[in-house]
Amino acid sequence: MGDGTSSSQTTKDETTGKKEKEWRDKHERRLAFSIVGTNNYIAPEVLLQVGYNQECDWWSLGVILFEMLYGYPPFSSENKQTTKLKIINWQKTLKYITLTLLSKEKKNK
Repeated sequence: MGDGTSSSQTTKDETTGKKEKEWRDKHERRLAFSIVGTNNYIAPEVLLQVGYNQECDWWSLGVILFEMLYGYPPFSSENKQTTKLKIINWQKTLKYITLTLLSKEKKNK
């Protein structure tokens, strides 16, 4: 070939590309619809059963980070149903409080 690539190399590259695509298609994460996990950490799309992908893992990580910072899960309630409703309506129910990590006095010591 005029570009310095042999025809056998081109065929090998095409075969490798096809195999990679087949693997990606086979292992690509599809939307899931099962509900598993602890109520406090389940993403809204899981509860609403609209299908979800790996983004729900980011939701759960955010809930864990919230709990690490504040000391409690953001949607925790007396019962599971209320917790689920708070998660589904998270735009209205999620409350942030201002954290004071260190006072000025403690910073200066």
